[in-house]
Amino acid sequence: MKKFKNVFLAFFVTALTSLNLALPAYAEEATTQTVDSAGFSVSVVGDGTVTLSSGDFTKSLSNGDIYNADYDEGTEIKIVSKSNENAVIDDVALNNSTISGFTSGKKSFSFVYKTKTADASFNVVFKRNETQKEENSNSSKTESDDSSQDESSNDSVSTSSDAVDESEDADKYSTFDVDLSKMDIDTSKTVYTKYLYAIPSAVSENDTITSVLIDKDPKDTIYTQTMEPSTVYTDGDAYYIQADTPFVNGLAQKSYPYDYDVARGNDYGQQLTEGFSYDKKTHILKIDKDVFKTVAKEAKSDNNLKEDFSDLQVQFLVPADVENDVKVKTTVVDKTGSIDSVVGDSISLRPFMTARFQLASEKTASNIIPKNVKVYVNGSDVPLESEYGAYDPKTGNMALSYMGANLKSLEIVISNSKGRAAGVGLGTAKVGSLNVLAYLAEGTKDVFSVGSSIDVVGKFGNNSYVQTIDGPLELYNKSRTTADGYYYNTIDWNDGDGGECTYTDSALAVPQSITMNGQTIDFTMRDINGNSYGQWVNGGYHLTDISDPVAFNGAIQAFCHHIKTSVGNIDEGSRYALRYPTCTLRVLDASTINGYRHVVFGFETNLHQFSGSLPQTVGTVFELAFKVQSKGKLSIMKKSANPDITDNNPCYSLKGAEYGVYKTEADAKADKNKVNTLIIGKYDDSEKYKNWSNEIELEAGTYYVKETKAPKGYALNPNAVKVVIEAGKNTWLGEASSGFEDYPQSDPVSVVLGKVDKETNKNKPQGSASLAGAEFTVKYYKGLYDSDPAKSGQVPARSWVLKTDKDGYCKLTDSYKVSGDDFFKDSNNVSTFPIGTVTIQETKAPSGYFINDKVFVEKITSSGGGENVFTFNEPKVPEKVIKFNINKVQAGTSTPVSGAVFLHTMPNGSTKELTTNGSGEITITGLASGTHKIKEIKSPDGYQLNPNEVVFNVASGTGKITFTSGTNSLVTHGIKDSGDGYATFGDKVNPFNLKITKTNEHGKVLKGAEFTLYSDADCKNVVDTQISDDKGVLTFKNLDVEKTYYFQETKAPQGYRIPVDENGKAYVHSVYVKATPQNNAFDFTIDNVQYNTSKTSGNIRLEGTKKDRVVAVDITNKTTQLLPETGSNGTILLIGLGVAVIAFALYKSKKDKMISK
Repeated sequence: MKKFKNVFLAFFVTALTSLNLALPAYAEEATTQTVDSAGFSVSVVGDGTVTLSSGDFTKSLSNGDIYNADYDEGTEIKIVSKSNENAVIDDVALNNSTISGFTSGKKSFSFVYKTKTADASFNVVFKRNETQKEENSNSSKTESDDSSQDESSNDSVSTSSDAVDESEDADKYSTFDVDLSKMDIDTSKTVYTKYLYAIPSAVSENDTITSVLIDKDPKDTIYTQTMEPSTVYTDGDAYYIQADTPFVNGLAQKSYPYDYDVARGNDYGQQLTEGFSYDKKTHILKIDKDVFKTVAKEAKSDNNLKEDFSDLQVQFLVPADVENDVKVKTTVVDKTGSIDSVVGDSISLRPFMTARFQLASEKTASNIIPKNVKVYVNGSDVPLESEYGAYDPKTGNMALSYMGANLKSLEIVISNSKGRAAGVGLGTAKVGSLNVLAYLAEGTKDVFSVGSSIDVVGKFGNNSYVQTIDGPLELYNKSRTTADGYYYNTIDWNDGDGGECTYTDSALAVPQSITMNGQTIDFTMRDINGNSYGQWVNGGYHLTDISDPVAFNGAIQAFCHHIKTSVGNIDEGSRYALRYPTCTLRVLDASTINGYRHVVFGFETNLHQFSGSLPQTVGTVFELAFKVQSKGKLSIMKKSANPDITDNNPCYSLKGAEYGVYKTEADAKADKNKVNTLIIGKYDDSEKYKNWSNEIELEAGTYYVKETKAPKGYALNPNAVKVVIEAGKNTWLGEASSGFEDYPQSDPVSVVLGKVDKETNKNKPQGSASLAGAEFTVKYYKGLYDSDPAKSGQVPARSWVLKTDKDGYCKLTDSYKVSGDDFFKDSNNVSTFPIGTVTIQETKAPSGYFINDKVFVEKITSSGGGENVFTFNEPKVPEKVIKFNINKVQAGTSTPVSGAVFLHTMPNGSTKELTTNGSGEITITGLASGTHKIKEIKSPDGYQLNPNEVVFNVASGTGKITFTSGTNSLVTHGIKDSGDGYATFGDKVNPFNLKITKTNEHGKVLKGAEFTLYSDADCKNVVDTQISDDKGVLTFKNLDVEKTYYFQETKAPQGYRIPVDENGKAYVHSVYVKATPQNNAFDFTIDNVQYNTSKTSGNIRLEGTKKDRVVAVDITNKTTQLLPETGSNGTILLIGLGVAVIAFALYKSKKDKMISK
């Protein structure tokens, strides 16, 4: 048969899976006829099996089995004989005569027998294989002779309509020693090798390609099939191909195929019965030279009467191991020396997934330029074309347009040049999208279970002509050349074998839905951006690049198989006579790649009918992808852990409980990094879902859910519940989940009441009376009431009669119960009162006492987050903690002072040091009853220690604070409106020192200068007097800040006079200081000139530290003083002194001259 391409729409292939159709039977009126019957028997001897089938009937026979039955005349019975591995068929006889067309030594033989009026007895004999070789020497001649036998040689078996010989008409298996590497390659001949991969558990060595596709349902027998072109070698006498891919890479479960067939590439798949042989050990197929020839062809529309059959197709039945990876021998040749290859001697690939693997480490991945990468597949000397490969320089990943099943060896050459052979390097395709036929809509759920089949609902047709005829939906083809016929001639017959190309010049037939695992999937074919491809362009005829969305035609290569068994002549003029295929669309594999789910589908149909009586089947593999759903949904249902307490009780409600959702258990326990929130009662308002939360969407992964807010009347559940969210799935945690139960709050009352003597108010009876034996009726009501619920007609949920003991106590235990209902129990099996109202009334007085018929009403209310509350008969009094505040300020100001240390002496005599904060405050919390003392023990630098101690008392029972110490300018205290106490301590600023250094104009220090310090400008109020020492220094110490001082020299050093002003008065200087040590502020003024802490040098400067500040002033006495004013008493003295000096000078000069003479 000439190779043909048979391109299916993706929609067409997926739609086939749901159909297992046959035309409906249409009854016609007919007269009842008498049908004769005859006996039919089959006996089996030897190592082999015989399978009988007729309609729905199937029977398998083995050594020693005999089958007997009566059949009506004209019944067709198919008989298939198959020897075991070490045996052959010796004879197939009908009524003791070998049937026409059979020769001894075959591995399998099948035919169809139509029963007649005479009895038929078949005998099938198998024998061991030791004698096969001798008999095979004459097999060719025997088969030739047998094939020419006249029908009269055995008129019980018809070789035309009654039986079709499907025996092996040649020696299919042999052994020969050849070396293909030494042979020439004949590129004028083409052989396509196909592997039909069978499910090992569903097939055996006795099966043939025909039996697994026709006698059995391919849904049960076949995974899928693949095709690959083979290199044709020749030694001049014959041709050879190497058919070993699945046996080399490990996909084949056995070391040899179960069956194989050879067919030509003509229109009707002409089967070859001789001229070839296969070596199971070397996996080499030998083809006789005259197999390739030019013959007259069947009539076609092109009227070409000759056709060159220079191509063949070989199909192998191979049991496959699809669970494990295939191993592909791999060699990496790095001519650049710049990469770290992560490929060893081989790579592991999934059998039916596009080959994707890591070539280079991420560190060196970018050193590879895709156009410089050549890939040689399965020993070929020609590299792949660019569109068949892809490389990602970021990750170092590589992809090839091959499945693992089609690979046995790879050679990858990385160079800086064009490589060793013609062709270009890798193209620009993406690793993840290479070889992907199409994409499904974003949001597609991942319901594709590997190994499962898919159900399809919808219409489809081989050429997109879809009609509905009477009865159920049917599959058929409508001729495009004959108006009233239904032919399978809507095919574009291409040279070689290929896919069936649907010619779409009419409306496209699209499956309405694809259903798997109960989920409906949108199976519209799209590009990676989600755009629908729509109808085909060119219908596959003159197919354009499918990567172009405009020209995309949904091409799926559907490779045919050629079946030699007759299925009867079909009346192609009747649409009811057509045979309709059943098919399987199986999920072969699935993998997530770069955020996309890649799913590989295997398609196989058991019958694809063409004109004539010889059928073919088709099948293929294709890969689809869709963006992985990364999110799932979560909703939880909340339950009561103690419905005995909570059912129909308005004091309890699960609605409003809140749960935080966290990524880690630690976050859940710490209530941080919350991802989302679930709120019970937020799903809807229906009764059915009243205890369900809202449904939230989360990224797939593991989460921890923890209750953050307890619902009304329940204790907070402290447990974090682990939840796994799966992408595309709704996780609803309901009745079966115990992680979201809350325990209701209740009061485990120990003593219900205490009976006391009214006069003494003690539980001691007077005289001979007794407090024991009093009976009280205790009632519990669901709900909170301020008065006796019975007065408003309420009925108690439960009631009890309890008695008192000798001390007058009633307890909530069975030993005190006289009668009544069962007690409520908490999680610890302790008797308890649920939240609600309890009434207590004495109904029987004890001996010696009158009855007290007052009804006591007590409410049990929710409190805190625990299961147990203690509100029965106990007033809910808020306990406010007692506080005492210490405030530290700079005396005379509101400036807070930090760093002051106080000693707190407590009632028990213990002490604790406390330090004021940045606001100058200390807060003491939780004061014990008794006397407390507060005193400053360390002041901050620059401040004086406050000498005062504050003493106060905290009254036992009330917490009232009273002070026993007084107040003054440096300490105040009191009570706040809240009842808390406080004390304010004012610290004075440390005094400063005034240092005066006395020198003359030459810088000589002057000892003995006396200075006096005054507190007034008139210099009447002396503060202190100091005399300069040997260093000329004198100091006035401990001067108060914010006070003006005056100082002047009151006695000059010996030999010096006191400096005076122009009026002859001694100079008076002033000094003023203002400081805030807390802010490191110190401002000082000398003679009305202001300075600050920055003034640390010169005649006027600041010395010392913040703790002990010194204002330093340098004062100079000059030896030449200012003259007194004219007319003053000093003038006469000065004149006299001047005359005396002049007289002395004249005298001395005269005397000196006399001595000189």
